[in-house]
Amino acid sequence: MKRKRKSFYMKTASHRKQDAFAFAFLMIIFLFFSSLLIFSGFIGNYIAKEEWKFDRIAISYMNQIRSEMLTHVFKGITFTGNFLSVLIITLTIAAILIYFKKKKQSLFFSLNVLGLWLFNEILKQIFRRPRPLELRLVHASGYSLPSGHSMVFMGLSALVIYYILRNIHNRKVSVFISCLIFIYAVLVGLSRVYVGVHYFSDVLAGWTVGMLWALSSISLYKKLEFVKKR
Repeated sequence: MKRKRKSFYMKTASHRKQDAFAFAFLMIIFLFFSSLLIFSGFIGNYIAKEEWKFDRIAISYMNQIRSEMLTHVFKGITFTGNFLSVLIITLTIAAILIYFKKKKQSLFFSLNVLGLWLFNEILKQIFRRPRPLELRLVHASGYSLPSGHSMVFMGLSALVIYYILRNIHNRKVSVFISCLIFIYAVLVGLSRVYVGVHYFSDVLAGWTVGMLWALSSISLYKKLEFVKKR
């Protein structure tokens, strides 16, 4: 009788895990296609118009709210999204994952951040959109669409949020930290419009592609992990 109960419990536990995986996988796929549709819409409009009215509105608004204090804040935020800062963040998180004996996750995270940088450069070379001509508060070179800071930092943040939700069992704490990280990723993108080196549409495209990349990688990772367990 005890053996039957144990067998029944193991089977139901296995089904619950499969159901949880299926739900998570479907949510990732849903977000993936939503991000893909949004990015496709951006590209379609860009090819047709090459300019959006809300870009001008966003630049005008940022110019109006500029102040000495806000400039210091947004310069600091935008600095955390540059190559050196992202490299330090990536190596730190990779080292933490290795410390907790999660070498595969560490490699997965590092390769994804590298992939995000390379993919951003490819997209910039495809669209070749010039940067805004308005007054810039920081130096920036290269093309404008999509924003590298927005794309890489949003993709990186999505991956970190995935690890947090997966490994921190206190749901309130994990959700709170995840929300803070997501908000900061949004601020990194907005800082690029404030300092005058990107259009708002560049930032929106960057957020979308960064999220698209992260969700694709996570769904593939979970699929391979699930197949391996089975």
